Amino acid sequence: MIVRFVPGSQEKEKGAVTGVPFTSIRNAAGDVLIMIVLASGVDADCAALAAVLKTEKETEARRKRRQTTHSRRIPHPRVIPHMSAGPRNAFLIGMANVSRSRGGPDFHKEGINNAGRLTAGPMASYDVIVIGSGPAGLTAAIYATRANLKTLVIAGTVAGGQLMITTDVENYPGFPNGILGPELMELWRKQAERFKAAFVDDDATKVDLTHKPLKVWSMDEMNDARTVIVATGANAKWLGLPNEEKLKGKGVSACSTCDGFFFKGLDVAVVGGGDTAMEEALYLSKLCKTVSVIHRRHEFRASKIMQDRLFASQNVKVIWDHVVVDVLGDKKVDGVRIQNVKTGAKQDLKVQGLFIAIGHTPATEIFRGQLDIDPRGYILLRSTEEFRTATNLPGVFAAGDVHDHRYRQAVTAAGFGSMAALDAERWLQKGG
Repeated sequence: MIVRFVPGSQEKEKGAVTGVPFTSIRNAAGDVLIMIVLASGVDADCAALAAVLKTEKETEARRKRRQTTHSRRIPHPRVIPHMSAGPRNAFLIGMANVSRSRGGPDFHKEGINNAGRLTAGPMASYDVIVIGSGPAGLTAAIYATRANLKTLVIAGTVAGGQLMITTDVENYPGFPNGILGPELMELWRKQAERFKAAFVDDDATKVDLTHKPLKVWSMDEMNDARTVIVATGANAKWLGLPNEEKLKGKGVSACSTCDGFFFKGLDVAVVGGGDTAMEEALYLSKLCKTVSVIHRRHEFRASKIMQDRLFASQNVKVIWDHVVVDVLGDKKVDGVRIQNVKTGAKQDLKVQGLFIAIGHTPATEIFRGQLDIDPRGYILLRSTEEFRTATNLPGVFAAGDVHDHRYRQAVTAAGFGSMAALDAERWLQKGG
């Protein structure tokens, strides 16, 4: 018979079953996970139960509840299959919500998951693996763990996403005075850790998303899960100039929506010739005194409608056939040095901000050959009415900039992260 046992210290445990022989299995913290109470004969059985439960009526109620909830999520314990061959007169006393610490016994592989469901055989180590630790990944981890799903985050060696190279974040809700990008990501991770998400601070190096359980390799180990949420993001392309790296966040940016406000009434330059560059320049033209668009060719690759809008802007000028060869300034951007690609002549352009808009590179290389990816490298969602963040593979979902090449905002990435976690939870509930 299975009964509920509230774990505590060793002294409390002994006090609960005084005079009754028993043995127990504990986790690293000393909490009792399973207790086997040994007795002989009906009288002894009753005595043992009386020492743990207040009344036989409560025992009967628990038995009926177990019978009526056998096929759904339940708050009370289950018999662990591999221990069912114990003495005939043994009572298994356990709890469903066992410790999720990686150092404790892993009943996930013994036919019972953290949601309290019996399974037909061995299970994956985790319900969800989240690859990525930017706004999308960490939000997915928060939602998954709060849904009682055992969750691992493969955070990466450079964790936190693009907000880690952003100084002041003033457009994220809830921070009226703004917040530093790294500080925001630190708080985000702490929130995920609060709900017991596990973290591996290594890059994902290989995946197998075509066989169950789904497998993800990092530098030192392989982990498997029933579902995977891909939230690896996309990295802005940079010019590769030495002073560009030094002045990132000090006048050099790759996001006008994020940083444009800080250049209100100032002169700025935008590098690029595609739709992204047109969008950046048009946005900045509403805030800045002048916007100089620097392009290495004599024509744009952008769509005709975007070009028309740019040319119609009074405070935007285009500098054709030029490239940026240096960023001027010590502690902040004072200007850029540009070179004519036809004549080789150089000149300095006085600006206070430089926005690089030559595109983004989605971090999707390890998923090629398994997930559907568009020509630019972004994961293609295969949305259904039920699962909006689904990919072409069952149990695999995508969130954030890894598929979103339009908005690329922390708040939209967070929204996609919550959607992916909710989709994963629903997929598991349906037997995935």
